[in-house]
Amino acid sequence: MRVQAAGLPENSNVGFNDAGILDRLLPIAHRAHIAVIAWVYPFLDDLPRDVATALAVARYTTPDGERPDGVMADVERNMGEPYVRAYGQILRATLGPHVLMAASTYAPQTYYGQRYPFRTSAASWDLVVPMDYWDTAATLHTASSVYRYVQASVVGVRADSGDPQLPVEVLGQTFDLYQNGRHSPGAAEIRAAIAAARDTHATGISFFEWNHATPEEWDALAVGRS
Repeated sequence: MRVQAAGLPENSNVGFNDAGILDRLLPIAHRAHIAVIAWVYPFLDDLPRDVATALAVARYTTPDGERPDGVMADVERNMGEPYVRAYGQILRATLGPHVLMAASTYAPQTYYGQRYPFRTSAASWDLVVPMDYWDTAATLHTASSVYRYVQASVVGVRADSGDPQLPVEVLGQTFDLYQNGRHSPGAAEIRAAIAAARDTHATGISFFEWNHATPEEWDALAVGRS
């Protein structure tokens, strides 16, 4: 499995406006041998605009000659199959076969995930990245329940895509939805998510989001990488 850095979100309302940050981030990350996947957030209500934003981000080159190592589109607003298909096909045809393209989706066991066009996403994108945010309700979770949630997500994405070998990266949770300090995942939950990703042969695992991660979560991530 790989641990990768995520880039900055460029959404449909603002376009690509973080070039200056990429100018600083990419050289530092690459010197540390960290791949940076640029993150775009298309609403898919204006396909030409969303394609242009993704292409600008994927092709961006810093003054030092550094480029992102791929692009991930957070496709969670307009999930209509024709829009998802057109967006992915145009990007793939334009960027070519060698640019890493990842699509962030809902987890398949969620309400929206059950309606997600996973087969369409798998046709154009190299990697499907389900948002496996297990704590989105005021309930207590154990390591076992988190393990089962992540496991079901990876298995479900592959089943719904029709490809049992589909590369899937788990996007786990290090935020507290209620921001009251009581629902941040604990170390046991983080370790369980990592274990489930490994056991299902996921391509990798990452976590959202670093600026809300607790010291306990950071410690669990450090141990999980060893």
